[in-house]
Parts: sequence; structure tokens; C-alpha cells
Amino acid sequence: MTKLHITTTNRKKVNISFPMQLIGAVLLVSLTSTACSGKKQTTASAEAPPPAIPVKLLKIEPTKVEDTTQYQGQLQAVKRVSLAPQTSGRIQQINVTQGQSVKTGEQIMLLSPERSQADVQAAQAQVQAQKSNLANAQAQVTGQQSTLANAQAQVKAQQSNLATAQARVTSAQADVARQQAQVEAARAQIKAREGELQLAQVNFDRAQSLVKQGALPRQELDQRTAQLNNARAAVSVAQQQLVAAQKALSSAQANVTAAQSGVTQAQASIRSAEATVSQAQAQIKAAQATVSQAQAGVSQAEANVKAANTALGYNKVVAPINGVVGTIPVRVGDFVNTGQQVTSIIQNDAFELQIPVSVQRTPQLKLGLPVQIINPQNNKPAVTGSISFISPQIDQAGQTILTKAVFPNVKDYLRDQLTVTARIVWSESTGIIIPTQSVTRIGNQPFVFVAEESKDKEGKAQKIVNQTPVQLGPVQGSNFQVKEGLQAGQSIAVSNILRLRNGVPISPEP
Repeated sequence: MTKLHITTTNRKKVNISFPMQLIGAVLLVSLTSTACSGKKQTTASAEAPPPAIPVKLLKIEPTKVEDTTQYQGQLQAVKRVSLAPQTSGRIQQINVTQGQSVKTGEQIMLLSPERSQADVQAAQAQVQAQKSNLANAQAQVTGQQSTLANAQAQVKAQQSNLATAQARVTSAQADVARQQAQVEAARAQIKAREGELQLAQVNFDRAQSLVKQGALPRQELDQRTAQLNNARAAVSVAQQQLVAAQKALSSAQANVTAAQSGVTQAQASIRSAEATVSQAQAQIKAAQATVSQAQAGVSQAEANVKAANTALGYNKVVAPINGVVGTIPVRVGDFVNTGQQVTSIIQNDAFELQIPVSVQRTPQLKLGLPVQIINPQNNKPAVTGSISFISPQIDQAGQTILTKAVFPNVKDYLRDQLTVTARIVWSESTGIIIPTQSVTRIGNQPFVFVAEESKDKEGKAQKIVNQTPVQLGPVQGSNFQVKEGLQAGQSIAVSNILRLRNGVPISPEP
């Protein structure tokens, strides 16, 4: 390699490295051009100067220059759902068309629902039957609770009767005791009266004997006779009182017996009522068990209805998200299996692109870096997104880092699975860019034609172009970035490039 020092018309020295072969070729062209020029000058002395070539000029101005890397990949919708039925069946309806916008919950397809509908109706009938069983069981519980309440009231009534009978027994027993005391008193009275009667009889007999002997007057006998009669009457009265007391005692004893019978009857009634209570409680428990069983039957039947409705719902394929319907590969009448994809729903508002970035770019790689999708028609950015994901791992085979960029679907430009050219903008700076059509090459060296002020042989002012070497950077759309060789304020030719040569006069076009 040899450095060639080239001085442009604005006196700026440009150091550019060229291979020796290229220098030789340039010198050969230059010498040939000079030789030809010498010949032409001899001829030109006798001929008119060549006409100016019409050329469009571009004034060089500083502009935004981007450091970018270009990639190709396939866009994927951020939200894309494949739809498949959850049951097998024959397609009865297709309610949408390909490319149609749908909302969440909107029906996409309907499978034949006859069997599932019958299952729902059977399950609903079973629910009604179980509810009827539950109502009957609840009615039984209510009836048994009424029976229990009556039995418990009967127990209380019989317990009251028992208390009354027991009080009567106590009263009758007290009366018996009183009557027994009276009988004993009457017997004691009889015994006392009989003693008085015996004394009166003794006194009467002695008085009667003495009267007969004339030892006592008749009057004394009459007194003794009266005393004897009174004693006899007193014994008779005492005996009557004893009989009356015995009768009263018998009556009191009969009352005791009757009262005890009432107690026994009341106790028997209580036992009977308590047995009724126990029976009613047992029947209530059985009825409550029937109610619980009926409730379980209702719950199971309702669960069967829910399951049948769910199964019926499986006959409907609905949109789980808002979006656009994709390709529909099936038709009405087709039989589809569980899990067979019938279409997809795609949200076109955002798309994702996977970009494998070289590990050499690791220091510059960060979230939020702008990424441009290039319009192939004009090679300009159509949509700008940003890096949203950077993998923590490196692909050992390719020495790349997987990144993902997300793009908004501006003006509905993007589509799912669209292959695009994208470029990551690593940095931005101020520099010079020129159209790609303004560049010519000799070997690997690029040149541009710079417009300069000059004078013809008659001393008139004119514009000419001189071929100037430049060092180019990466392509930006339809432009090259210029690293060296041009300065702001210069003008370069951008048309009729193939007709231009060093020193050729030009006529700038508007």
C-alpha cells in the first residue's frame, strides 16, 4: 500500500491509501488523458471549445448521520392466538370472514350442538326431579317437627297431670292418717265408755241389792239406773262414732287408691308421649338425612347442567382477544377434531422482530435503541420501533445475542409473518451524506465530481468539475456517508455522471 497525497481545489490535502496497482492504473489513465489532451489542444486551437454538459449540482451541507447495522427477519404479532375447538363435531356455521375485525367473545364458528343440547335438557330435567325430592323431604321434616311439637306438649300436659295426681295421693294419704287417728280415738272412747258402763252396772247391781235389803232408799236405785242407762248410751254413741270413723277411713283409703291410679295413668301417659317424642325425633333425623341427600342430588344435578352447558359452549369457537381473523382453512360441513386449528386471531397493532446481534456490539447494545423497518421501494425508514428484550445468553454457534424489537403498526403498514429489512441505529452524529448515484469508482476507490469556478481560453468565467477521491462510510438509504474528501459548502454533480471528465465545463441545471 502507498499513500497518495491529493490536493483539492480548496487546497485541502487528503491522505488516501491506494494499492500500487491502482496508482499505476491512475497514472496510466492520467498520462493517456494528458496525451489525448495534447492532441486535442492542437485541434482545439482551430476548433470551438466543447459545449458545457448540463448537470444537476448538490450543495454539501452537514446533516444527521446514523451508525446503523442492517438485518433481515420475519415479523410476529405480539398477540396472536390459534383457535381450535374443544370438542369434535361438524361445522354448522362460520360467522366471520378472513381478514375481518372481531372483538373478544364474538362467535367465530358453531359446531353441531344436537347431542350436547339433549344432555343439557336431560340434566335440567334431573335438576327439577331432585328439587321435587328435596321439597318432599323438607315437607316431611316440617310434618315431623309438628308431630314432635305436639308430642312434647303432650308430655308437658301429662307431667302436669302427674303432678296433680301425686298431690291428690299426698292429700288422700294425709286424710287416711287423719281418719285412722279418729278411728283410734273412737276406739279409745268406746273403751272408756265401756269402763264407765261396767262401773255403772256394778253400782246399779249393788244399789239394787241394797234397795231390796232396804239398806238404801229407792231413790238411790233410780240414780244408779239413770247412770247405767247414760253409760250404755255413751257406749252406743262411741260405737257409732267408731263406725263413722271407720267408714271415713275406708273412704280416705279409697281416695288414696284412686289418686295412685291417677298417678300411674299419668306416668303411663308421660311414657307414651315421650315415646312419641323419641319417634318424632328419629323421624325428623331420618327426614333431615333425606333432605341432605336431596340437596346433594340437587347440587349434583346442577353441576351436571353446568357441565352440559360447558360442553354445549365447547360447540362454539369464540374470539379470546380483539383482532383480525386469519386464514380459515375449513368450510361448513367439515368435521373437525378436538384441538384442530381452524383459524387464528391476530392483533395488528404491534409486531415483534427477533434480531441476532453480534457480540461485538455488546457495549452499545441496550434497551430502547431505535430500530427502523426499511421501505424496500425507497430504502427509507417506514416504521420505527425499539429494542424491548435482550437475551442474557449468547448463541455460542453464531456468537450473537438474541434481541427483540417491538414496532407499532403505523398506517397499517405491517403484517404478521412479513419478511422485512430492519436496521438498528446505534448512534447519531452530524456529518456529510451524498447520493449513491453521484459516486464513481476506479478499482475500489470511490470518486465524486466537485464543481469549481474556472475560466475558459477567452477568460470568461465558467464552471467545471474535477474528479475528487472520497472515503465513504455505510449506506443510509439511497445515500453514502462521507468520512473524508468533502467539506460543507462544496457542490457535487449528481446527474450525467458518465459524461463527466476532469476539467469538463458544466451547465448547472435548476
